[in-house]
Amino acid sequence: MPKTKQKTNTTKVKVEQKTYGIYLMAHQSAGETELVGLHKQILDILTSNKSRVLSEPLFQKQKLAFPIHKALYAYNAHILFENTPNALQPIQEAMQTIEQPLIRYMITKEHEQQQAPQETKAPEQKQEPKQETQPSPQKDSAEKKITLNEIDKKIDEIIGNL
Repeated sequence: MPKTKQKTNTTKVKVEQKTYGIYLMAHQSAGETELVGLHKQILDILTSNKSRVLSEPLFQKQKLAFPIHKALYAYNAHILFENTPNALQPIQEAMQTIEQPLIRYMITKEHEQQQAPQETKAPEQKQEPKQETQPSPQKDSAEKKITLNEIDKKIDEIIGNL
């Protein structure tokens, strides 16, 4: 019996690259060399997981809203990168192995900027100015007198009951 080769349809499904951001917070006691080393270590994690780094700003010192690990200041950075959703788990696991000086980190999905629809101006309608009626001053003073008289009566009642 002759052997026949069967054709197999193997189609590669292209998984869409999505944009993510990783927010980093390093302890205030970290020196410049530690921050540069941490920055390089995080970029190595991203590139080893086939991420394409879009922006890689350096750490900047910022005052915290509340103390974290007894620190009032921290160094923050936000790195943008592109990768597939399946590659986030290995990145997450590698980030958990980093210790000092990293205090916290968070990976977020970045939303693409959408242009706001332009508003069209409606035809202008002429509005007649509204005439405001002002209450006559006599009514206001009469109301005030009544309220003042009522207040005086209440005060007299309270004092009389003591």
